[in-house]
Amino acid sequence: MGRIKKLALRVGVILAVSAETATLVNWARASEYFVTDDFSGEVRYFFEGEVGGAVFAYKPQDKAFEIDAMQASSYSLAVLTDAFFSYEVTLDVQVRETGFGSESFAGVAFFYAEDGEGRAKFFAVTLFPDGYFGVASVTQGQRREYVIPLTETTLMSPAGFNELRLKVGGGKGEVYINGGFAGEFTYPAGLKGGVGLLAGPKTKAYFRNFKWRVFDPVELGSFSGPFGLIPGAGLEIIFKDDFQTPTWKVGRVDSSSLSYRNGRYVLDNLRGDKLVLSYLSEPSVRDAVYSAVFAGFEGSPGNGFGLAYGVQESGEGLSYIGFVIARDQTFRLFVQNGQDSISIAGWEKLPLDVDFEKPVALSLTGVAVEDGTELVVGVNGKPILETILVGYDSGGGLGLISAPGVSAEVSGVMLVSIKDVKDEFLSAVQKWKEDKARKALNEVEENAANPPD
Repeated sequence: MGRIKKLALRVGVILAVSAETATLVNWARASEYFVTDDFSGEVRYFFEGEVGGAVFAYKPQDKAFEIDAMQASSYSLAVLTDAFFSYEVTLDVQVRETGFGSESFAGVAFFYAEDGEGRAKFFAVTLFPDGYFGVASVTQGQRREYVIPLTETTLMSPAGFNELRLKVGGGKGEVYINGGFAGEFTYPAGLKGGVGLLAGPKTKAYFRNFKWRVFDPVELGSFSGPFGLIPGAGLEIIFKDDFQTPTWKVGRVDSSSLSYRNGRYVLDNLRGDKLVLSYLSEPSVRDAVYSAVFAGFEGSPGNGFGLAYGVQESGEGLSYIGFVIARDQTFRLFVQNGQDSISIAGWEKLPLDVDFEKPVALSLTGVAVEDGTELVVGVNGKPILETILVGYDSGGGLGLISAPGVSAEVSGVMLVSIKDVKDEFLSAVQKWKEDKARKALNEVEENAANPPD
């Protein structure tokens, strides 16, 4: 099943990670919630256990999640580490118990991320039982830099639950407490990260009604199901990489370079004279949707970047299916076999407008059928082309491509199995083809009936 990445930590100590506890991922469109948890215990998204003197526990009888940090000496967090750029988090927060002479608080962490050495950094909205709140940037050493200084507000109920709503995106954040606007702040645009429940030292806090709505339309929409043709909930995520830890090849490849930079994987082929390909031989892509989000590009608008599907090594070189698009609104689908390249679609005009000022998601699905492999390719969650490669076996690894004169930055990749829903997917593809043909015929008939003057 799909998994939401989660962990718990006490800032300033070694992180205790629990990423193996299975939880269902409700892959929703941008208008829906990415995660909701009423803490009834039916589905458990957040870490349970003890870390650094703090105890994290579901309280189903109260429909609440408790962080008991009365014995902790620093921040205690239960974090969902799935990273996004823009989102809204709503939850109810209550400080239930405080230590003598301590600065007790509770709230929500956002833009949670770790560096290459596992050191955490995040922002936090904190509510204090004396009616104050603040928003601060926090580093592993607990150094706080306030973007909204501690401010007294009449919006809070010091003794009870307070509804906290946070909205971030595009370098701007807004905070609402119990439905009232509490303040706004700015941050460096381009930040992304996860969210979490937070309690200060010597604090026992309760949390209720957690809701996380994601507004990244490309990253979320393209992974919400295979091209939106069938639901994505419950599909097995075979592989997911947000480039926070090195997995792909780095270094020079002829005149091009492959590197990790600011949480992205960069294929810099600006000075190259031939296509550069970076790939992983595992996992296999057979009967799966392979998607990648390209978040930055520069160079020739007529040269492309994209996906390599079913990468296999042989004595003649690499073989794979390539799907690339270019910023002149064209795309190409081809089969590469060593030095030989066969075009399936050769630099055709994209059937939809793509805004290359924003991240772009590309997807390629290969399904084993009786005659060979049925391919469906798409952009930003919408299918654009279907074809069957007769006698072709799509098994193999996955890769990323950058053409000569192009540098491309990738912010995430995902491989989702559709083995168990293959028939449903193929039926949906057939319906999409029929609807597309019907629409094209209607346009022809309408143009014939209404010729231009």
